[in-house]
Amino acid sequence: MRRRAPPPQRGHALLDDTWTREQAYVALTRGKTANVLHVVADSEDELRDTLRGVLPWTFVLRSHQNATRRTDKLHKEIHTPVV
Repeated sequence: MRRRAPPPQRGHALLDDTWTREQAYVALTRGKTANVLHVVADSEDELRDTLRGVLPWTFVLRSHQNATRRTDKLHKEIHTPVV
């Protein structure tokens, strides 16, 4: 019988503007194979401010760019007519 690989042990964190840098660090060190940060924000400005509060600037810029690309992609998928 073949042994199956164990499932990935990912850590997920739901971040909002009440978190501190220390809380984000602890949350992002819990997963064994990966850590995923989900950000709750009502606007791109709030997203940027929230990330700026807990991450070094280089990560904020990259994270904001990634979030913008994903938002644009989802918006395009939602509004593309199905043929």
